[in-house]
Amino acid sequence: MALHYNTIGNENTADGFFTLFCNISGSYNIAQGSNALYHNISGSENTANGFMALFSNTTGNSNTAYGRGTLDSNTTGTNNTAIGAGAGLKNIIGSGNVFIGYNAGADEKSSNKLYVANSNTANPLIYGDFATKKLTINDVLKITPRAAAPLNPSEGEIYVNSSTHHILCYLNGAWKQIDN
Repeated sequence: MALHYNTIGNENTADGFFTLFCNISGSYNIAQGSNALYHNISGSENTANGFMALFSNTTGNSNTAYGRGTLDSNTTGTNNTAIGAGAGLKNIIGSGNVFIGYNAGADEKSSNKLYVANSNTANPLIYGDFATKKLTINDVLKITPRAAAPLNPSEGEIYVNSSTHHILCYLNGAWKQIDN
């Protein structure tokens, strides 16, 4: 029952019960696992690996989903990457997201988000917003101390000096101590 309705789509690979079942014109898709890319009609260049991965996708392109139920609800979103069972589960039309880990970003409905987590949580270990270029680490960030400053630094680089035990930041062409 793979590629059951396919008429003009080409270069597709379907392995599993009801994979790419509704596909009509989508091309260059890879679906592996029961019901993977089931509702795809014209979406192209998608990779779905796992039971119900990208199940609801109809027209979304260039999505990558690995794991049971990854990006399950995504219908039209593009350029999403989800790795881990349930990652990006309820993201319906979001694009440009990266979800890594079991149920990472399962409830996220927006675009351009980063989640690194091992559960469906509002406070993942790492959260990012590609649109605003902001990254949040929800706990401790460890910077391994080093004996000397990095070579050829650029504005804003930070390191911890293992001899002086100070935090330094490269600003205005020089390393500046930023702790007391």
